[in-house]
Amino acid sequence: MIAGWKEEIAHADSPSALVEIVKRFVDGIDASELRQLPEECRPVRIGRPADIAYWAFTLTTATLLPESPPLLHQLSLVFADASTRLAAIAHVEDQRARLRSAMIDRD
Repeated sequence: MIAGWKEEIAHADSPSALVEIVKRFVDGIDASELRQLPEECRPVRIGRPADIAYWAFTLTTATLLPESPPLLHQLSLVFADASTRLAAIAHVEDQRARLRSAMIDRD
């Protein structure tokens, strides 16, 4: 279930692309499966990059509870991968901004 999503996440080149990938992932889960999760573990309102980090933390924390369902673990992995990729994209963007700034200062 998550292998293809992991690859899409790894190739995302912007925060908005990650948001769209994660939204499509969640939208592809059957509503009856989502209802089997505790209400606080049903990812909703994914519209900005901060939502990815929020759900990564929330879902990963919930997997520590006894008898957490397999779907919760799968969701946790996808959101954790997306959150990690988001951090990598932010790092690259920061490095590019620093390089541009350094080049401007040189001129």
